[in-house]
Amino acid sequence: MARLSLKRYNAYVFALMAVYIVLMLWLWPHAKAAPGVAWKVVFALSPLVPVACVIGLMARRVMQADELDQRLHLVALGVATGLVGTASLVASFLAMAKAWHGDGSELFWVFPALCLVYAFTRMGLKWRVTGSWDFWGC
Repeated sequence: MARLSLKRYNAYVFALMAVYIVLMLWLWPHAKAAPGVAWKVVFALSPLVPVACVIGLMARRVMQADELDQRLHLVALGVATGLVGTASLVASFLAMAKAWHGDGSELFWVFPALCLVYAFTRMGLKWRVTGSWDFWGC
């Protein structure tokens, strides 16, 4: 398998996120009013396809990286998972105790929160190890 350059990786991610935005703006509003359960499922899950492709691209990029870069990715992913998982657990305890009232739509923010915490942790780790704030190389 050929190595994926950072320029090509960024272009793929940009294109896939553009598809995601189009799907969210075009299909998502029709999910509740779709005729039948099957169409509701198709409309509701269609934005998952470009997100899954981006996750696959990221996995490919990490697998092709050197040991230091893989370690930075692993530590950042561990920190992000721990922080967001703990925040989700706190939210679930508050919801079960009826101290916080939500309709479940807040679960949408778990994955973006994971991505943000991962990106900032990875950037901080890279700065700590190399001394550079390589945001786009995250």
